[in-house]
Amino acid sequence: MANTAAQYHVRTRWNVRAPVGAVWTELTRPEAWPDWWKGVLVVDLLEAGDSSGLGAYRRMTCRAALPSRVSFNMRTVRLEPRTVIEVMADGELSGPSRWQLTRTGNGTDVRYDWIVTVTKQRAPALALFAKSLFEWNHWIVMNWGRKGLERRVGGR
Repeated sequence: MANTAAQYHVRTRWNVRAPVGAVWTELTRPEAWPDWWKGVLVVDLLEAGDSSGLGAYRRMTCRAALPSRVSFNMRTVRLEPRTVIEVMADGELSGPSRWQLTRTGNGTDVRYDWIVTVTKQRAPALALFAKSLFEWNHWIVMNWGRKGLERRVGGR
């Protein structure tokens, strides 16, 4: 059976009622994500990168709404303090992603974009529904993240 990859562009927007600095602090410390993000099981720092975290390389294992786990690596490739975090993923999920933070009147607008390639087809029989399932699953996991982040930084 051929191992076919599928590519998706997923976008998420959160409005968190907390200062940009508080949101930035949490998003730039992925090793702590399992403390507040239900879908993130473990994040291991493999390479530290520089003093700002640029170049850091991590291994992340997540669980999803569907009964499965996925592991992938992510390297921080760009940091603009309190504004942009860009990461390049490789492994079971790969591709560039970007967190963008913008101060708003009531807190922080968080936008997340990921052009993700699913390199491991888990259920070939579901290929026809793969895009819808992937997007739904991603939405659930990101919603868990938003709720956890809001609890963590005191947003409502």
